[in-house]
Amino acid sequence: MTATRSATTRPPVSRSGAPPAARRKVRRPRLRREAEETRGFTSPMERRHPVWGPVRSLVHGSLLVFLVVVSVGPLLWLTKSAITPTQDTLRHPMELWPHGIAWSNLRHAWVDLDLKRYFLNTVVIAAGSWATQMVVAVTGGYVLAILRPRGSNILYALVMMTMFVPAVVLLVPLYLTVLDLPFLHTSLVNTYWGAFLPAGASAFNVALVTRFFRNLPTEVLDAARVDGAGDFRLFFSIVLPMSRPILGVVSVFSVIAAWKDFIWPLVVLPDPAKQPLSVRLPRLEGVTDLGVFLAALLISTALPIAFFVAFQRWFLRGGLDGAVKG
Repeated sequence: MTATRSATTRPPVSRSGAPPAARRKVRRPRLRREAEETRGFTSPMERRHPVWGPVRSLVHGSLLVFLVVVSVGPLLWLTKSAITPTQDTLRHPMELWPHGIAWSNLRHAWVDLDLKRYFLNTVVIAAGSWATQMVVAVTGGYVLAILRPRGSNILYALVMMTMFVPAVVLLVPLYLTVLDLPFLHTSLVNTYWGAFLPAGASAFNVALVTRFFRNLPTEVLDAARVDGAGDFRLFFSIVLPMSRPILGVVSVFSVIAAWKDFIWPLVVLPDPAKQPLSVRLPRLEGVTDLGVFLAALLISTALPIAFFVAFQRWFLRGGLDGAVKG
């Protein structure tokens, strides 16, 4: 009888009517919320103060407006000026279309300036630069962080040392290499290959991916090896699905850097028909109407902005879901 009573005894209940375990579950979110509220220059008591509370809100609102104006303001002005007649832009730069909208600026920029050709050249160079940087960064990071052969630490140190060499110093040796490719004795000057292949040697991307791969959970990798996954299966089925955030970061960096690069395409692509927008637009500025030139600038900046806005969530999304489901 005593054993039966002890087996059916209820857990101790506090004065509030909830067991201790449930009371702890209720308190933890509240404590966490209170801890998050104390992070800042003002305490929760000061935020409820009749004077400091409105002042704090006013400062935060002003700072937000300032950041929006500084970051988005130039893009909005460029968008407005691209479809504004040149005389209105010169006389009334801050007014919204005092004499109507000039949609013809976009057509003149695309047709008369032959912007379609330069835009396509830029897309080809950016896509090739993205592909080469992704291949080198991902495979190099996988070898240095996951496989770790003998001498990997020395190799990683050598890769890091190249980051201290200025890019301008490497311009002449790189051009001589592209001019007479070793072993093949082929010139890549005035070709798209010569424009984007050197971008693959990015020590920053290799270091970035290596650090990310080293922080991957070793339990998942060890479990895959126990299940019989080889190096290639581990790379394609486990590591890559878990690395979508870093792949997105490297993709954004590589595409934006290739899109705005000026010096190297100017050196390696002397033919104007193969030059990207970053090289051709400065040369067309002096012989082009201001409204048409601003429209060309808007077209050249539209794709990188749309690329980042459209794919940022997909790039920065990731984690263990892809590896566990795969």
